Amino acid sequence: MRSFLSDLSFLALLCLLQVSLFNHIDFLGYINPYIYILFVLVYLPQGNKFHLLFLAFLLGWSIDHFMNTGGLHASSLTFVAYFRLNILRFIAGKNILNERDFSIYELSFAKRFSFVFFMVLLHTHILFSLEFMEISNLKKAFPNVLFNALFTGFLCLVYLSITKKPYKG
Repeated sequence: MRSFLSDLSFLALLCLLQVSLFNHIDFLGYINPYIYILFVLVYLPQGNKFHLLFLAFLLGWSIDHFMNTGGLHASSLTFVAYFRLNILRFIAGKNILNERDFSIYELSFAKRFSFVFFMVLLHTHILFSLEFMEISNLKKAFPNVLFNALFTGFLCLVYLSITKKPYKG
């Protein structure tokens, strides 16, 4: 119960930061960081998968509610939360996840960099694919996906570099 309340408080903090601060950053007119993906990135691999999926959906739904985006953030965040462990196994190696208290803070910088940018790129790709939905809009979506993913990934790596201990939930 304590970890669930801790997860909810971290989720509320990320939602508050996203809605009140990061949604108002329009770098070059169209680049917004989606910092709320940090919840999925730092969630412990040994944690309950249903718990993660439920909280990822709740976080995405909350952001959709405030931004009036009709489920874009909920679906993209839930999707990356579902495949997070498979991506982490691919990047970090299958054996490393068998450790009891493994977190992404234990990865080398290159593996952490790869994991963060792959997850952020996948999240942003799904988000903008759902938003633009038509093939004629793919040219417009590509720069948005690329630059938003780079900006978000950079901010996530800065957060992971500043915080020394993993989020224990």
